[in-house]
Formats: sequence, C-alpha cells, structure tokens
Amino acid sequence: MPSEGTGEGGGAKDFLEQLVVQEQARRGTSRHLVEQAQRQIGELHYADARETLQQAVSADPNNQEARRLLDAVGFLLGDRASEIREITRELQTRARVAETQAIADMHMLFEEGVRQLDQGEYDDATKTFERLLTRIHYHEQSSTTPLAFRKRVEQLRAQSRERYQAGRR
Repeated sequence: MPSEGTGEGGGAKDFLEQLVVQEQARRGTSRHLVEQAQRQIGELHYADARETLQQAVSADPNNQEARRLLDAVGFLLGDRASEIREITRELQTRARVAETQAIADMHMLFEEGVRQLDQGEYDDATKTFERLLTRIHYHEQSSTTPLAFRKRVEQLRAQSRERYQAGRR
C-alpha cells in the first residue's frame, strides 16, 4: 500500500494542501496589513496607509475590506477613481437598504390588510390593499416584485370590496 503523498494522487493531494496553506497565509498577511493600515489611518498617515493597503490587496485580491479602505484613503488623498468607486459603493448600499425597506413596508401593509379583512373591516382592507397595489406598481418599475404577489393582493382587494358591498345591502 502506498504511503501518503506517494502513488497516484498523492502528489496532487500534497500540492493542493500546499496551495491551501499558501492561500491561508496570503489572507492572513492581507488581514494583518489591513490592521496596520487602520492604525496608519488613525494616525492620519494616509499615504502610508494607501501603500499598505495596496500590499494587502496584492496579497489577497479578494479582501473586500482592503479594497474598500483603499478607495476611502484614495478619496481622502484626492484620487478621482477611488472617489467614484467610494461614491458608487455608497449609492449601491443605499439602494439595497431602500429596496429592503420597501419590501418590509409592503409586507406590513399586506399583513394589515389581511388582519382588517379577517376582522370584517372590509372598507379599510380595500383601502389598504389599494395602497399596497400602488406601492407594488412603483416597486415593479425599479425591481422585480413577483407577479403572484400582486395577483394575490388584487384578489384580496376584490374580496374585501365584495364583502364591504354585501355588508352595505
């Protein structure tokens, strides 16, 4: 029986293990360099921090924290490309937050409308579902609200209208 590291696949296994160890070392070096750069930033040594962060990104190109800090330091040092990346990143973050908030708001309106419908408050439920459909309409223009959700809200709105009309007779 071949010993570990010899024979078919043994060399490949050793090679892969070495790659993993090297990758972990690069990531560790990159994290250490980011910590060093953060200290430099705290001491207002932005040019030194930029150089350190460039080394961190070179050690681990996937280190998003290093990239973000490099852009932020570049922004502080007047680098227009870094400024644009930093502003773009901030706008993307704000858009994700707005998207999440819009979905949460629609979910709350849906729950409120269902509660009103269950409690026999048909006129209020109809108004709530109409407000929800308006929000869905605006949300669909900038995102992908599932069609099934809109259809379900339309069904509930119709149901609440019918019950409201039946109660008025």
